[in-house]
Amino acid sequence: MRGVDAIENEIKLRYQEQPILIFADSYETNNGGKPDYDCIRERLLAIKTSLDSEIIEIKTENNIAENIYKIGKLGSITLATRKLLDVALM
Repeated sequence: MRGVDAIENEIKLRYQEQPILIFADSYETNNGGKPDYDCIRERLLAIKTSLDSEIIEIKTENNIAENIYKIGKLGSITLATRKLLDVALM
């Protein structure tokens, strides 16, 4: 779970007031057979009370349609994906 810990720490340090978008490109399995998406989602939901952020989930095309207005009106957003994980571990 080192990667998920890194994502949590990165979000806590730098993105506390931005909405957080969990995007389907992180649907790779790297955590003991559980997809990254699910690990990231569970961790963010667990710490949600300590974040002043909305969590937007994009897992299916329907999620895009349901949330596109939120994404379009935001000035900035944090992507909780494998790419954030790669940056956090550097």
